Amino acid sequence: MDEELVEANTVNNNIVTMFIFLGIVALLLSATGLFTLVSLNIIKKMTESGIRKVLGASVTTISKVVNTEFVIILLIASFLGGMAGAWMSEMLMSSIWDYYQKVSIITIVVSACILFFTSFLSIGYKTFKTATLNPAHVLRDE
Repeated sequence: MDEELVEANTVNNNIVTMFIFLGIVALLLSATGLFTLVSLNIIKKMTESGIRKVLGASVTTISKVVNTEFVIILLIASFLGGMAGAWMSEMLMSSIWDYYQKVSIITIVVSACILFFTSFLSIGYKTFKTATLNPAHVLRDE
């Protein structure tokens, strides 16, 4: 009985380690993709942000113009992803074990907070760098 308990714990620990690794890889890939999307969006709106800067817009105003659509997308993604992730993990766990710890709302909220934190880091850096550019350099190329 002890040997089977040790084997079950080993299998559980391996599954947890695999899910943590896959979660970290997915988070890094999504942060890289989000950074790329923000960079492309900023390139499209470079002239607009330069004109706004010349007319006296603050860094927060320029950041709001660039980031509004991404915040909406992240809110929808965190809600739908949290619900779909809870449903799929419930299906997976029920197919493997008879008794397991169910996904709680705290787990979904913590994962959404991690998503928003990483998104803030990747978006915030690029947006701040763009908002603090000299508008003469931006508008000179147009």
